[in-house]
Amino acid sequence: FFLILEGKLSMNSVPTNNEPSKKVNLISFHTAANYGAVLQVYALKKVVEDLGFSVNVLNYRPDIITKRYLFLRRNPLATLKAIFQYSIFQRFVRAKLSLTRIKYKDYIDFCKFPPSAKYFISGSDQVWNLKIIKKIDPAYFLTFVTNNAKKIAYAVSLGNSPVPEALRNEFKKSMIQL
Repeated sequence: FFLILEGKLSMNSVPTNNEPSKKVNLISFHTAANYGAVLQVYALKKVVEDLGFSVNVLNYRPDIITKRYLFLRRNPLATLKAIFQYSIFQRFVRAKLSLTRIKYKDYIDFCKFPPSAKYFISGSDQVWNLKIIKKIDPAYFLTFVTNNAKKIAYAVSLGNSPVPEALRNEFKKSMIQL
């Protein structure tokens, strides 16, 4: 798919995914206990794999996302339901998403232990939505990628959150480097 976009291959000559040049790392909201978030990561992973690439989902678990799904509810029955639902999501994530072994908690972890791949994809989802992530997270802009890997923002969204004036220059710089 990516080489086709670059004009280097035709649809009939996509190589097998065991070549090193076919490795893709994907970053998204895979830890959310939310059908839309988890299924969109899985669907994107499958589509890219079907195009002949080997895909890993970067096991990024920022507190701002994981804490959104804490289990304490006012009603004990609701708490049990939330725990059960989360365990179902996590089983699916572990079984289907090919997570990286390294768990990244923040952007600094990406700088300390940079993942390698020929292609990096951020998305698809509201990974730039400041109402969700509360700040510009450079990990979702793939700024940790320092080699010649291709960086791709795929169907990323701000949701309905405007970028505050104070963050516009930082946001613009982050987008330009993609």
